[in-house]
Amino acid sequence: RMSGFRRWLTTCLSVWSGFSVGIAAVGGVLLWRGTLGEAWAAVFEFNRGLMGIERVLGIWHAWPRVWAGLGAMQLPVWLGALGLLATWWVGKSHRPSPASVTAMALWWCVQVAAALLGPSGSLRYWLATFPPMLWLAGVGVRQIELSFRRLGEGHRSVFVWVCLSAAVLMGRPLFDHYVAGVATSFESYAKEETAREAYARLGEKIRELVPEMEAIYVWAYDVGLYTYSDRPSACRFTYPRAAEQMTEILGALESDKARLILLPTSGRAEFRRWCKEPCQDALEVLLGRYDRKGVVGRYDAWVRRD
Repeated sequence: RMSGFRRWLTTCLSVWSGFSVGIAAVGGVLLWRGTLGEAWAAVFEFNRGLMGIERVLGIWHAWPRVWAGLGAMQLPVWLGALGLLATWWVGKSHRPSPASVTAMALWWCVQVAAALLGPSGSLRYWLATFPPMLWLAGVGVRQIELSFRRLGEGHRSVFVWVCLSAAVLMGRPLFDHYVAGVATSFESYAKEETAREAYARLGEKIRELVPEMEAIYVWAYDVGLYTYSDRPSACRFTYPRAAEQMTEILGALESDKARLILLPTSGRAEFRRWCKEPCQDALEVLLGRYDRKGVVGRYDAWVRRD
């Protein structure tokens, strides 16, 4: 028993020490660049603000979103549930152990809750549920294999038919989702001008308006414009997620850090929540120091006067 405990302890320490080395390396780079404080605020302080009691309790009203996020993943979810139940039903004589499978299930539940806490409700939050879900799905496949081996030859054909039928029925949403994704990607690729080509064209226009090393600010969440114009952002926040961030963005612009401000010709969804009337008034005053120099894509280009 002690030998098994030591083996378990050695494995755990090895895994967590490797994880710690990776975190320490990232922390060292951030410390060297002088951005460790900002990274801590972005990763921990901001996300801690999402853990208020009201938001946590609100998860119970957000469970319908689980189907929207994982509806196409019926097959791996079903395999995972099958693996969990079968492992507990069989007992400890077969690996993986019930405890480890339960840990995977709890891990998956925690990731689902975290996805529901995500402020924007984006589908990308559900990617964090995939690792435990796929581990559990593997356990489910293993339990199906063990069950197949225990059956007599006369019953195996029925068992295979049931499993294949379940796989086809539950795998259809995943297949349809994949086909739709491929079709959408092909449609985007076949356009006369791809998104990358459009950004390159807009980036060239911005470079004509703004000298090298001068900062710009895009009043929308459109970070590709910074990348393809090779011009830095006037503020570390590309869009606000709190009133304090909106104040810092406005302060950076009022300090004349942006040579160019790009305002969308219609709609400013990312800023509307945090930029109320006083903020809009301050923006109008700020633009008094700028001249409108035409249109860049869907944006009005405002260049600061010398």
